[in-house]
Amino acid sequence: MKNEMILQSGWELLQLTPSETLDFSRISGTDQEWLPISRMPAQVQDVLLAHGKIPEEFLVGWCQEVNWITEYDWVYRVRFTRPEEERAHRARLILKGLDTFADVYLNRTLLVRHSNFYLPDEADVSDVLEDENELVIHFHRVQDILDAKEFAEAWEGHVQRIKTIRKPVHDFDPHNAWGAEYQGAVPYFQAIGVYRDVSIEYHEETEITQMSVRAYADTDLDGFVDLQLSGYATAENAELRGTISDADGVTVWEERLMPVQEGRFWRAEKRCKLIRPRLWYPNGYGEPYLYELRVELVADGEVKEVRRKRIGFKNVEVISPLEFIINGKRTRIWGGSLDPLQGWTHCFLRDRAERMFALVLNGHFNTLRIWGEGIPYPDEFYDMADEKGLMIWQEFFMGYGPVPDSDAYVEEYKKEAVTLVQRLKHHACLLMWCGGNETLLGAEVNHQIPFGKKVLVDVFPEIVNQLDPGRFYLPSSPYGGEWVDDPRTGDVHTLDRVLFYPNRNYPNFVTEHCLTAPTALHSLKQFVRGDLFPEGYTSLVTKDTELIMPRNWIERSSVGSLGQRKSGPYWEFYDADNLEDMIYKFGAAAGQELRRYGEMVRRGSKDPADPCQRSKGYITCKLLDTWPKIYCSTIDFFLEGYIPYYTIARLFAPVMASFQKDDNLRLWIVNDSGETFEGKLTYGIYDLLRERYVHESCVDVSIAHCDAKVVFDYAAFHFIPMECVVYARIEDKDGELVYQSVDYLDVERQLKFPDAKIQVEVEGDNLLISSDRFVRCVEILGRCGEDEMGWLFSDNYFDLMPGETRKIRVVARDHGEISVKGHYCSTATKITYSR
Repeated sequence: MKNEMILQSGWELLQLTPSETLDFSRISGTDQEWLPISRMPAQVQDVLLAHGKIPEEFLVGWCQEVNWITEYDWVYRVRFTRPEEERAHRARLILKGLDTFADVYLNRTLLVRHSNFYLPDEADVSDVLEDENELVIHFHRVQDILDAKEFAEAWEGHVQRIKTIRKPVHDFDPHNAWGAEYQGAVPYFQAIGVYRDVSIEYHEETEITQMSVRAYADTDLDGFVDLQLSGYATAENAELRGTISDADGVTVWEERLMPVQEGRFWRAEKRCKLIRPRLWYPNGYGEPYLYELRVELVADGEVKEVRRKRIGFKNVEVISPLEFIINGKRTRIWGGSLDPLQGWTHCFLRDRAERMFALVLNGHFNTLRIWGEGIPYPDEFYDMADEKGLMIWQEFFMGYGPVPDSDAYVEEYKKEAVTLVQRLKHHACLLMWCGGNETLLGAEVNHQIPFGKKVLVDVFPEIVNQLDPGRFYLPSSPYGGEWVDDPRTGDVHTLDRVLFYPNRNYPNFVTEHCLTAPTALHSLKQFVRGDLFPEGYTSLVTKDTELIMPRNWIERSSVGSLGQRKSGPYWEFYDADNLEDMIYKFGAAAGQELRRYGEMVRRGSKDPADPCQRSKGYITCKLLDTWPKIYCSTIDFFLEGYIPYYTIARLFAPVMASFQKDDNLRLWIVNDSGETFEGKLTYGIYDLLRERYVHESCVDVSIAHCDAKVVFDYAAFHFIPMECVVYARIEDKDGELVYQSVDYLDVERQLKFPDAKIQVEVEGDNLLISSDRFVRCVEILGRCGEDEMGWLFSDNYFDLMPGETRKIRVVARDHGEISVKGHYCSTATKITYSR
């Protein structure tokens, strides 16, 4: 049987003056300061932090005191014993993730020269392995490699020099005058070291070397699995046994396969069919049902190897660019663009991923876009997405602007694409492939030659068609139309407040919508240096105003990407004279613009003159912060949600109501739930000044799946005082609240809100929140002792109508003190909560 021994313990780390080759005499002396590593994988900075060699504030992005790490080479070492039962077997060394330039030695024999962050590596070590072994990995100083790289004269002024090495570009100094780099570190941070498992794989001469799996459903919703296997065998009677089992362990398909042998090499192909299996559905449309595929390689009556993969069956039809029908149902994409989960290490941290997934599911997302300027996620991440019904828009690792396009670089890109497609294509969550992020847009915006375009439009799609036929491929994001960011076709990255561009109102598909907002106060105070409301700061914007936020806030923004210019319409809110009002002003402004644009995307246009009837999807950017920053994330670095997050969560609700405010005022209802919705709609007008309901009506509503329609035109009232609010409430047949919408006729700084006292009761996991007066922006906060982090609610930062009771579920954390307060209320209501 094949056995993988992961080398997790016994590792050590050594700092070394840079050298082209490793002199073992330099690392063998007793005077060397080897640092023990408690558990692998761990990058250099992880080890140094554990030993107190670098300051903890590095974890929140203050990196000035840690970038000395990049001036050295680093050496990992581990000693291990080959198990006695494996001594007769062959072996290979598996290196799943090295960052980035490393020479790998086993028993002082050089086996691997690694040079690509995005690729795993391996080596046959059967003839080098001994009973007692020493594995050494020598990581080279990255800048030395970069300085030595050849750079074609034609690329000058078009291709960033850091793209001549295959390592994330955001690990490098952007040379900004001040402030944070794009991901949020100040001034930047460059990771180095081992970021995925290192293992020894023991195997017999008879083995499976490759197993390729595609699982899908046809238009009749029958399931198919395409299997391709290859390997080596010494026995002539080798055979393969395949089974598929359901979630209860019941076998639903079983067959023996006779491989075709050519000497020691063998290969086998099989397409198996399941009649009407249970299907895998994305979040909000049904259960993400999974099966297990098991393949055994048997020779001489013994099981030599077993491989397993979890699979799901779904049918995907693409009827126009980015317009998907999944399992017979039109499915609009509601998602987030996912950067690396954290910046201080490229190692995968499951706890952070679990928290992120909880926030995403609470927010009604059905898709995650794996950003092409990010990092490869391990199989474990995609397993989690499979289980949770979250579809994956997967990009190849190409980033903003042109890329080197010599034959050698193209071969590297091919290897990366082949590796990624072969590794991920069996996952039920995988929706589509994309060539990368803004590769063509960057060239177009900066008037550069689009070096590398052939890779995106010819090389990658050929690989996808060969290895994963039928899967949708988009050459880059954005892509389509008269120019690559044309909103009318393909997908668009909004550039509001930075560039003017036409046809933006009803885009075909939104892949990035960026709006700068601060985090919640309890997050903000974790990473901003100095007073959060500095002495002398004023939120008034005059002709001499340089920065609309305090300078120490902007220091943690993305200055190079014009972060502060991407703020929402803060001028519609009261000028702030204290910290809480300032955080609210910018947060509410971002939330208002997200809501306005997002609701327009959800509704679409019924006017035939508009270029696009309804948008096919909306992806917020960024989903979360890699480092703490004040920029455009939906979820902050500490995995906390503020106004933008809860705004997006409401925008992505399957059934929603919204008000179209232009030359008329119309109430719309939208249904993207997957089924026809029937229930009741209550709508009306409330006078804030006189504190009374002016009008209220209740009607039965029925709306088909994937439809949007006007249900009431407020023109019937002729005139509505500007101090009024309009509202709508949707309930299902059982009287349960499905959606609540409150909107304004005037800008907020023109309105006066009452000082209300909120009542809160606890009913199981729910908070019952009510008031006899209107409440603007109800904020729910939790605290457990001194810890304010980790709370998650089904809704937050919502408006509360007088006389109504809102039921809000406590999604995360099981006990503590909860505070509920409207923004314009003078006092908070506090209760003790225990699940």
